[in-house]
Amino acid sequence: MQKLTLGQRVKQFLFGATPSPFSALCNVGDPLWKTTDYITASREAYMANWVVLSCIQKKAAPVAAVPWYCYTPEQGDNGKWLEKRVSVPEIEDMFLFVNDNDSWLQFITATIASLDLGGKAYWRSIEPKQELECLYVHETTPRFDDGQRAIIGYEHTSSYGGVPTFLSAEEVRYIRNWHPLDKWGGLAAIQAAAKHVDIANAGAGWNLALLQNSARPGGILSTDATPTPEQREDVLKAVEARSGAANQGKSLFVWGGIKYDRDTMTPTDMAWGELDVRAALAICNVLGVPAQKLNIPGSEQYANKEQSEESFVTDSILPVLTRVQRHLQHWQIPKMLAKPMMSHYPPNLRIAFDTEAISALQEDRDALYARTIEAVDKGIITLQQACDTLGYDWDEIGTRLVDGDRQTLETVLNEVSQPDKTGASRVVVAPGSVPDNNKPAVAEEATNATANNTQK
Repeated sequence: MQKLTLGQRVKQFLFGATPSPFSALCNVGDPLWKTTDYITASREAYMANWVVLSCIQKKAAPVAAVPWYCYTPEQGDNGKWLEKRVSVPEIEDMFLFVNDNDSWLQFITATIASLDLGGKAYWRSIEPKQELECLYVHETTPRFDDGQRAIIGYEHTSSYGGVPTFLSAEEVRYIRNWHPLDKWGGLAAIQAAAKHVDIANAGAGWNLALLQNSARPGGILSTDATPTPEQREDVLKAVEARSGAANQGKSLFVWGGIKYDRDTMTPTDMAWGELDVRAALAICNVLGVPAQKLNIPGSEQYANKEQSEESFVTDSILPVLTRVQRHLQHWQIPKMLAKPMMSHYPPNLRIAFDTEAISALQEDRDALYARTIEAVDKGIITLQQACDTLGYDWDEIGTRLVDGDRQTLETVLNEVSQPDKTGASRVVVAPGSVPDNNKPAVAEEATNATANNTQK
């Protein structure tokens, strides 16, 4: 008999002699984890596990709901570079529908799901309207030069048939997660939770099978007598006739001293309830969604819903928004501005998402506001520094502030419009420098609520 390695024994212990499709792909017990197949991950995780599906949808919906605006640089009287909000319908419409068939929500959902399930996402820019499309991961393959040092294009093959299409490197934006073992590949987040997905799915299937069989665990029928083949068949048929919800309440008549001995474990024996919760918590942690948002028992990590929501926004939503903004700004926006019909817009026009519209960050905004006003009252910073910190235009409200009388800074700020809300309001960028179209402003690079509201 062949001797099993430690890894093989662990795999057999966790998943049985024949592992499930998803865990088998992840090679549990092997020295190195191999790339998870996107199709299997989609079927076993996204389509068969409610926690994975809910996590991706919980991330996609708030990301797609945040409004986006366009800004153009403008130098103020004090020499600082400011950003003035402008209306660009051709770009703003993209955040409603990326093409004739897909909405912005569908596009964001496809992008997040592709990254979480496949570790990579492919955006295609479609001529002549410069529409966007998120290609399926399993239909798109990068093609490299002879030295495997650069991507020269992509081969796209539709699942509905047809001839493979070669797409140039300029047509496709390749977005991928970092992979510790693959320079050009991407590590799917769900791969790290593959075992937990299998535990949840296998446990749900086990419980369903028990319910379909009168909640009776498998066992052994035995007797001291020697039944005939006909008697043995009659007993088995009688047992089967009592299985299922529709047959509950039916009695079973046996003879010959037949006994039943259970040889499998019940959900209580396996502590299935606790195991299922642990698997769900692990999946939520890997996908970056607080378990409280899915109402998972025992997931009270935060004191209240507001803290949970704020953590979710700062740790998951803002990084996704920043990533989308950078890729669009560096790749898609220059293509759109190069069209003749948009030649009247400046080439360094910039897009930005509006953090003021995210209600979960309101507490941080209020705290920043209070600290800034207090610093002015104590003489720590000047009025102009306070306006810059809060994102207000000094040229717009500075003339309304008179030393020693009339209105205080707090009164004036309450009367003027909020930053980014009207075309007249402007947001301070880096002093003394013109915003670069390929280098997002500090506001988009921030990873916490305070930095996102400073917008310097």
